[in-house]
This record gives sequence, structure tokens and C-alpha cells, in this order.
Amino acid sequence: MHKLSTVTFLTIFSLALSFATPAFSQGKKTSTPNAVSEAARINNHATKLVMQGKYDQAIPLYRSLLADYPHYKMGYANLGIALFNKAADLQDKNKDWVVLDLLEEAIFWNPQDKKAVDGLHSQIDSLNLNPKSRTDRLDLAERAKQRGNKRAALTELKAARSIQASKELEKEINELEASLTSEHVLHFSTKDNLQDIDCRPYMENVQNRIRSAWDVPFSERSLSAATIFSVDLNGKIKNIKIDKPSPRKDYNASAIKALNTVEWMRELPLGLKDDIDIQFTFDYNVYSKTPKMPPRPNPADINFAKILNQAKAFYRLKNFKSAIDKYQEALKLDVEDGRTLAENHMSDSYYQLAKQNLSSDAKNAAENFRQCLILAPDYDRAEDGLSSALEKLGVNPKSVTDREKLIDKMVADHNYDFALVDCKSLLKVSNKEEKERFTDKLIQIQRISRSARAKNNWEEFLKKNPNSLEARIAIAQCLIDMNEKPQAIEQLNDVLKQNPHHKQAKDLLDKLNSN
Repeated sequence: MHKLSTVTFLTIFSLALSFATPAFSQGKKTSTPNAVSEAARINNHATKLVMQGKYDQAIPLYRSLLADYPHYKMGYANLGIALFNKAADLQDKNKDWVVLDLLEEAIFWNPQDKKAVDGLHSQIDSLNLNPKSRTDRLDLAERAKQRGNKRAALTELKAARSIQASKELEKEINELEASLTSEHVLHFSTKDNLQDIDCRPYMENVQNRIRSAWDVPFSERSLSAATIFSVDLNGKIKNIKIDKPSPRKDYNASAIKALNTVEWMRELPLGLKDDIDIQFTFDYNVYSKTPKMPPRPNPADINFAKILNQAKAFYRLKNFKSAIDKYQEALKLDVEDGRTLAENHMSDSYYQLAKQNLSSDAKNAAENFRQCLILAPDYDRAEDGLSSALEKLGVNPKSVTDREKLIDKMVADHNYDFALVDCKSLLKVSNKEEKERFTDKLIQIQRISRSARAKNNWEEFLKKNPNSLEARIAIAQCLIDMNEKPQAIEQLNDVLKQNPHHKQAKDLLDKLNSN
């Protein structure tokens, strides 16, 4: 890796407005002249700390600055610089992964920083990974998640997207971006010592559901409507009312309609024993003189809403299997705006179906809890339910040996999605020494899973283009990643039958035969 050199800072304040689209209120401070002065004061104080080499004091101060004053543009640049300079300071101290983490987050805050981008690419090279490999960047994103740095993970996911975009990747990026703001959006009541329970994943999920259900009315000016509602232990939304209305009745009605469309949340997080009250503010922020009109519903949107309502009706009747079938039918319509809500409600249906079956059919219950966790990886009650199902099947959910045997069997059976669920659970119960090994295992399974999906796509392509050598080479590479050596050799031999001088096929075949 080339040597990182520190960067100087900007200490004169400036203000920039951004976002021309509607945004949810995040409890942020306004951009009044006094606020701008306070933001500049905090910025300059943090900068002085960095100049003194006090990175661990300065970086949290910058983060706090941006949480309270999100329009203070200079704060983003300076936080990026502070993280970069800390990385430069640690470069020669044998802390490769810490340096990587800092550079990834520096780019999150300041994506146009070419020095940070070049430094990150060099750092990735030094770890024997390829910064231009989509697979390696996705693996690095997973490692960042396991370290608990969502911002670093976003940097890697966006890098992977720039190499090759996909709907699945776009969804992951959108969900991660939403989760970074959600803890400032919802304000839980403080009864029953809620502060002792980590509600952040639950809050993220609440925000995502409401966001996906809100039909934003057109407005030429900024509007805000604050709502209050309760959620009972089973996740049912109750007592919806407007707390602080906007001047427009249709805007207030859109907020109420969004909450009624959601209808229920997940069951409350483990540890909560009573209903909770949630305050949610619907903000429409106009920073452009010509805001865009919302698109008109098309036939697919109307059909999607109809099927979604049918699915919700089955759920109310506790016919969870039929509800799941309907949600799957809705998802096939590929209506982007409603996908999040449908997937969230489908995860609830899998959870409830698993609960129904837990006492009579533990194997089926375990499978449905896993299906729920595929859609909702942070659902603590589904995780708890899966543990109960495993115990009934004679598997100790806290035993690393038992869970690892189960994971290996699922991989052998090509059931990669379930294997990933259990591997993530295993990471939660493993000790510090085991965590890195199981992170590697998780990444390996993810690679195999991605290759399996890619193989299926190439096989569909090959059916329509049977003479495509490119497709056969791609399938062979996927099979190699999946440790399916005989099938890979078969594909490569088929390529050489059509073109005996195909260099890539010969090189891959030689490599396989030499191993």
C-alpha cells in the first residue's frame, strides 16, 4: 500500500441545502443563523482536536455535528479527512483492518475524496484482494457489517454496484441507508425501562414499513405532520391520531392512510412486556422550486394493492400459508414502491406460521423461522423461535459444534439461504477467537450462494443461446466457486469441442486438473 499523507482541514463554515425529494423527519436541528454559528463552532473545535492528534475525541464530535446539523456541508468533508488522517497515522502500526475500516467510512462521508479512494484501493490490494472485483467488494461489505460499521459496508456495496448493479444489491443499499437514519426518526416512550433494550433494529423496520406505505401528496412547499400511535405486543397498530397537523387536510390524511396501510408491525422486541407509544413525523421537504409530481398509479400498482389487501385479510384470519402465497403473488408484479412492505409482512406471516407449527411439527417450524429470518435478519423473536425449534429437534442452539454441523449439511444439500441464516446465528454465540473463522465461513457460503444464482441465470440464457461459449465459461466458473469440479470440467470440455483453441477454457481446465 502506498503511504498515506495527512490532509489539512476546512475551518470556515458554509451551508448547503440538499435533497429535492420528500424525506422523513429525523429530529434534526434547523439551519437558522444561530444554528449555523453553532455548527461552525463545533466544526472548528473538532478540527483543533485533530490537529493535536486527538482523533478519538474529534471523530465522535464530527459525527454528532452531522447528526444535529445535516446541512452543514463542510462537516462531511472534515469528518472524511479526520478518518483518513487517523488511517494514515495507523498505517505503520500493523492494524490493516482498522485502516481499511477508517478509509471505508471516510469515503462514506466524502465520496469524492480521490485520495481516500486511492488509499482504500491500495489497502485492499495489500490484503490480497482485488478492488475491481465485485465479489471481493461484497465480501468486504459483509466483513464491515460483522464489525458493526454500516457506513463502511455501504462504501463497499456502492463500489460493488459500480462494477455490476442488480436489484438485490440496490435493495440492500437502500435498506442500509434507511437504517442509518431511523434511530433519529422514532421516539419511543420510556415506560418499562425501554432504554435497557436495543430497539434500533425494530425502529429501522418501523421506518421502512411506513416509508414504503406513504403516498406522498404533491406540494409546492415543505409540510410536516406528526402522528402518535401505539403498538401492542403482537405488533398491532392502535390509537392512531395526528399530534401536530400540517395546514393541509389531505396531507394529514396521507399520514393516517400510511399507518392504516401498514396495519401491523413485527411483534415487539424481546424483553418488552407492554404496549409502546411511537411518535412519527411525516416531513415533505422542498429544496427545489419545481418539485416533481408523484407518478400516477398504473394497472400493476392497482393490482398489487388489491393482492396485498387479500394477503392481509388472510393474515387477520390466521391463514398464514395463504397469506404467504398472496404476498409471493404480489411480489411477482415487481412493483418497486410496495416491495418492502410486502416482504416485511410476508416475514411476519412466516413467523406466525412457524409459531403455529412449533408444538406439532418442529422441523417445519424451523424452516419457516428461517424463511422469516431470510427476509428479516434482525428479527429477535424469530431468532428465539428458531432456537426453540432446534431444541425440539435435539440440536443445542448455543452449541458451536451442533450449529456448524447443521450448516455444513445445509451447504452439502445446496440449501445456501438456510445455511446463511444459521451461520449468522452462530456468529452471535461464538467467542472472539471463533468470530473471524465463522465470518470467513459466512463469506464463503455467500460466494457459493451468489454463484449458484448466477449459474441458474446463465443456464436460462444458454437455453435460448445454446452455442454461447461465454455462457458455458461463466457456468464453469460458477461451478468452480461451488466446488462442483466434475461438472465444471464437463462444461469446459463442451467449450473445447466447439473451439479447441479457446484459451480461457484451456487455462481453467489446466488449473482444475493440476489441483
